[in-house]
Amino acid sequence: MSRIPDMSFPFANLLRARALLGDWQGVDRLLALTPTRPLREFEDGLHFIRTKRDPTPANLESWRSAFEMRVRETGCVDVSRLVYTAHLGLVDAAYAVALSAWLGPRGADDDMMGPDAYRTSLLFQTGMPNCATTCASLACARGSDWSSTG
Repeated sequence: MSRIPDMSFPFANLLRARALLGDWQGVDRLLALTPTRPLREFEDGLHFIRTKRDPTPANLESWRSAFEMRVRETGCVDVSRLVYTAHLGLVDAAYAVALSAWLGPRGADDDMMGPDAYRTSLLFQTGMPNCATTCASLACARGSDWSSTG
């Protein structure tokens, strides 16, 4: 981060890692740097971090509604948002989107890569909250059209 301060990947991944570990002092130190760091496509991760830190019903609803609105607008979901949603305990919302949306980019100007790019393996890691399903496995093997698996 010191050598290439304009590179957003290490900064965003470190922020997310600290949040998933519950290291809120580490998160605060990094958040203090956000005005000086370009987050670009990782800006959405801040919403996740804030919601993870303070999972009030209002914050969780804000996340869920923004997540579902993005899917309605685009017809697709990036892996990071799907995983963030599950980590926030909104597993039903994650499943519903996984069954109805295209996983990954659609080739539009507003596609979001997210900190995990399009690595669907993230859905099957040990710490992933209840999203490693046969349906998800089949969709990933077929190439990401979740809507026709079942």
